[in-house]
Amino acid sequence: MRRAITVAVLILAIAGSVLLPHPEHYAGERLHAALGRALAAFALGRSLDGLISVAQGTEVAIEPAGVGVTLAPGQILDPVNDLVEQFSSLMLVAAASLGVQELLLGIGAWWPLKLATAGLLLLTAMIVLARRRVPLPLAWIAAVLLLTRFAVPMAALASEAGWRLLLAGPFASANAELEKSSEILSAQIETKPPPADAEDSGLFAAAGRWWDSTRENLDPRAKLAAIDAAAERIVSRLIELIAVFALESLIFPLLFLTAMARSLGPLTRWLSTAGQPVAES
Repeated sequence: MRRAITVAVLILAIAGSVLLPHPEHYAGERLHAALGRALAAFALGRSLDGLISVAQGTEVAIEPAGVGVTLAPGQILDPVNDLVEQFSSLMLVAAASLGVQELLLGIGAWWPLKLATAGLLLLTAMIVLARRRVPLPLAWIAAVLLLTRFAVPMAALASEAGWRLLLAGPFASANAELEKSSEILSAQIETKPPPADAEDSGLFAAAGRWWDSTRENLDPRAKLAAIDAAAERIVSRLIELIAVFALESLIFPLLFLTAMARSLGPLTRWLSTAGQPVAES
């Protein structure tokens, strides 16, 4: 009898927790923050795509005496362009996955579902107190409703824990490095207009500007090397961000939801036999 009372109290406590708003509140905040990160990464990817498109049309002219050749350093970014487009698509998939999780979270927090789950658990506790076996269909429905209520909030909170422990640091460093590389790339492809007071700045200043321009035109290797280095950093950081968001928005939630789905059978059996005395060997 003591075991039946203990199990009934435990089931009643679970039924009470079903009615609390805290699980979906905390999980909703975490999902909203993750969705914001995914959308920000998507926007960054689209910005990079536009920047690379501009870079692919830039040219560096080598004309020290009015005659020379023209190089297109933007061609270095051709392999990067495809990766940036795939990155944007994957960020959109990650955002959609998080949006689906928010939708499922709202379904689990629907008050008729919460009342039905709490009512079935209350009925189960009463049967357990009577020391009778809970009908298997009733136990199965109660288990399904219980998992529907708590699966997404628990998966979201577990994913948030994984994010803070494993992914927050790599995300911050990769995002900062990606923004820095974008700024470097933008500076390299930017065309510098002549100063407004070029005619009035004096002979020596004009000669200095002519020499700087001629030196850059004679040796564009520094600009090409800077663009190539920025492209390499962009590729490595994009791959790192893809891994981070794949883990946060897809792999972690799927692992936790799969584990909870696998717990349906054991949970059903436990609810069905909770009121039965333990057989002595």
